[in-house]
Amino acid sequence: MKKALIIVDMQKDFCEGGSLAVNGGNSIVPFINNLKYVFLKEGNLVVASREMHPFNHESFASQNSVLSLSRNTNRPVVTYKNPFDKDENGNTLWPDHCVVGTHGSEFHDELDLVGVETFTKGKDIYDHPFSAFGAISDKYDLWLNDYLKENDVDEVYVVGLALEFCVKATALDSIESGFKTYVIRNSTSALSKDGEDETLSEFSKIGVNVI
Repeated sequence: MKKALIIVDMQKDFCEGGSLAVNGGNSIVPFINNLKYVFLKEGNLVVASREMHPFNHESFASQNSVLSLSRNTNRPVVTYKNPFDKDENGNTLWPDHCVVGTHGSEFHDELDLVGVETFTKGKDIYDHPFSAFGAISDKYDLWLNDYLKENDVDEVYVVGLALEFCVKATALDSIESGFKTYVIRNSTSALSKDGEDETLSEFSKIGVNVI
């Protein structure tokens, strides 16, 4: 059986200077590169997920608006939502990020992807999976779960961004898929301290090992 390192969404929009930046995103790249080298040297797998959205993705605040009537003129008024507002279903609306063909959708410049298989998610306007298990291989036309099982993986190690969103979702799906699952703490970072604390507490309850 094999181990797999899953590098989650290490894209420029999620690192410092990006539209949905996580503090500490740049600083974890060297740790991830070292892990990637060790995993491949030992004959294990390394995969990297990425988000790749159309410009008009439904999760973007810029694509959501509220129609109302002006009190003064009784004419229709369109008010656009702000990033981190909620939509009518209670889902968070995000800043435009990882749009196809943009600088922000690219992997971090210093991330070493030699020998790494890439998996892409969120290409459809209505599709916004946080988890890397919602991504399809760019090369083999396989979902990540199928790819791991075809390669006899039984242990999964998760790193990348952001801890309380895409890393968390990936770890939860990994557990549900039957993999022994680890999150490597110095190779991920959170958007907020509250989100970090809540996520680490949840991991301890469901059997995700934080190392």
